[in-house]
Amino acid sequence: MADEIASAASLGTLLTQAVNDGRELELRSVANHAELNRRIKADSCPGFAYKSYAITAGSQRFLYVVASKGRDMIIGRHWRIPLNGNKADLARLTSSTVSCLNLGTPAANALGVAVTHLGPFPNEFHVLQSNLHGIAVYVATDSGMYVVESGRIEAVETGD
Repeated sequence: MADEIASAASLGTLLTQAVNDGRELELRSVANHAELNRRIKADSCPGFAYKSYAITAGSQRFLYVVASKGRDMIIGRHWRIPLNGNKADLARLTSSTVSCLNLGTPAANALGVAVTHLGPFPNEFHVLQSNLHGIAVYVATDSGMYVVESGRIEAVETGD
């Protein structure tokens, strides 16, 4: 579990850097972009804009398709797809959530937001949104409560 949390934090930080640096990847550069586009469009959220980014973490490369809408905090729906060379591994395409979730534009004085997540712990998209908006994201999961802030994911002691 600790390795997966550390991986999500690391991937989220790398993804944040790619987004902030404007390192958008044109989907047409992916060998199987037509099939990838069909899959993404079938599950994309109405009114959201999507941009793609490739990041490398160790020996792995990932393609991220990230949703946005103005200055809103978008928790879902984004995608992560492993890249094998120049081809997206569509069998391992994963979505950040099962639905579209727009939390709106956080207030200037907001310290954090709270969300639930069906996974066992937060993912890199929670890290991305926390970093982009500069606020904590409290994530309730099946395995407990976590706070995502400043590129870190930490368990929250609930006092049970």
